[in-house]
Amino acid sequence: FGILLKSAAYVGLLFATLGASYAPFVARALTSAAATKDDDESLARGLAAYCLLIPGLALNGILEALVNAVGDRRHVASASAVHVASAVAFLALGRRATTSNVVPANVVLATAAAYVLRVAGVAAVATRVLRAKAPLPPEDGEKKIHSLSSFPRPPLEVLLAFALASVVTQGSRRAFQGTPRVTLR
Repeated sequence: FGILLKSAAYVGLLFATLGASYAPFVARALTSAAATKDDDESLARGLAAYCLLIPGLALNGILEALVNAVGDRRHVASASAVHVASAVAFLALGRRATTSNVVPANVVLATAAAYVLRVAGVAAVATRVLRAKAPLPPEDGEKKIHSLSSFPRPPLEVLLAFALASVVTQGSRRAFQGTPRVTLR
C-alpha cells in the first residue's frame, strides 16, 4: 500500500510539473486554426489546472479504495459523509466559478478546492481504518502501519527537483510561447 501511495505521488507530481507547464502547447494543438487567442488561453488554463488536480485525484482514489476494502460500515459511512461535504463545497465554489470569464480553469480549481476537503476527510477516515486494523503496540514485535504518516513520502530532494523542473519548464514555455500553431489533424 505504501508503494502504491508513493508511486501515485510521483506520477501526480510529474503531471503537475510538466503538464501544467506545457498545457498552452497542447491547447494550441487541440484547437482549430479558427480558434481565438482567448479560446486557446481559456483551454490552456483549464488543462493546467486539471494537471495540478491529478495528484489529489490519485491520492483520493487510493484512500477510498482502502476505506472501502478494509473499513467497516462506520468507516464507509464517514467517507460517504465526506463525499457529501465535498459535493456541497463544489456546488458553492462551482456556482461562483461559472460567473467569471475564465470558466474552465475556475471550474477545475473549484473541483480542486472541493478535493482538498475530500482528500483530507478520507485521509482521516483511512487513518482510523489503519489504526483499527493494526492496533498499537504490535503484539508480535513487528512494526505495523497505524497511520498514513507512517508511509514513506518522497524525500525533500525529490520534491525540490520537481519544483526546479517546474520552474525550468515554465521558463521554456515562456521562451517558446510565440511558436506557430500546430494542429493535430
